[in-house]
Amino acid sequence: MDGTVRTYPVHGTGPVCVTHPGGPGIAREHLRVPVTGRHLTMVYVEPVGNGAPGDCPGAPTAVSATSRFLEVLITARP
Repeated sequence: MDGTVRTYPVHGTGPVCVTHPGGPGIAREHLRVPVTGRHLTMVYVEPVGNGAPGDCPGAPTAVSATSRFLEVLITARP
């Protein structure tokens, strides 16, 4: 998308559910509830700003970058 690598582990089977922990500095690990994978394909998005140094210079940029990333992820065709 913008040359920055984004991660999003996928677990489970069934209809897709995209999760986002809320913002830079909040890890996605607390969202993982293995029982949900019995019924849903869970996509755990890593927030923009949680990656490598320089991933995101500030909150307004993080919000717009996250919005663009989620739009691409959700509308992607396999």
